[in-house]
Amino acid sequence: MKIIFLKDIKGGGKQFEVKEVKEGYARNFLLPKKLAKIATDEEIKSLNDKKATLEKKQAELKIQFEKITKDISGMEFYFYPKIGKKQEVFGSVNKSDIEEAVIKKIPLNLRDEINISANVRTIKDLGEHTVKINFGHGLQTSIKVILNQEKI
Repeated sequence: MKIIFLKDIKGGGKQFEVKEVKEGYARNFLLPKKLAKIATDEEIKSLNDKKATLEKKQAELKIQFEKITKDISGMEFYFYPKIGKKQEVFGSVNKSDIEEAVIKKIPLNLRDEINISANVRTIKDLGEHTVKINFGHGLQTSIKVILNQEKI
């Protein structure tokens, strides 16, 4: 039976792929769970239209993500943890703190589209630290995370 995958299935097929599968697999698993639909000529034409639209949208998003990556590259993010009398840091800056600060610099309409991950555990030392940020889509950049004693 010829089907169109609607989602990526590990060991089965990728989204929008047209593939020949066993009828039992299609009727008992893929079709009831809405993971695929039967590939008719109309569905294949519709699939090609959707695929073209999706590829165009992805290309536009990638251009916007590249601009964001370039804008954020080298940017400085300041954090002010509590400091003791002997300059010991009582707080720390972790991955989620950095990701949250970076997300605030991204336009609202793109925040849901981008997947940010900081390549850092926790920072507990005062001073400047370089952190790599992965935006997905093969885009990475570095930012500076600065832990200061007090606000300037």
